[in-house]
Amino acid sequence: MAPSDPKPKRRRKAVLDLRVPFFRPVWRRVAMVLVLALWTGVEVSMGNPFWALLAGGIGVYAIYVFAFDFDPPDDGADSG
Repeated sequence: MAPSDPKPKRRRKAVLDLRVPFFRPVWRRVAMVLVLALWTGVEVSMGNPFWALLAGGIGVYAIYVFAFDFDPPDDGADSG
């Protein structure tokens, strides 16, 4: 008894998945990168290299995802 139509492929949930409908507006993506840059600066100024590297690494990853690889899933809702 095979089903007539296969299940649609679902993307695997990642720990740090930035490709979500919440980040569709450009201002939210820019704000996230700015907050991460500010956080990195605060950690550097306070002398916390581990947390600065962590925040900076997430910031670099966010820039990559938002600028080069951003394709949020279609949630089916009308955003306008």
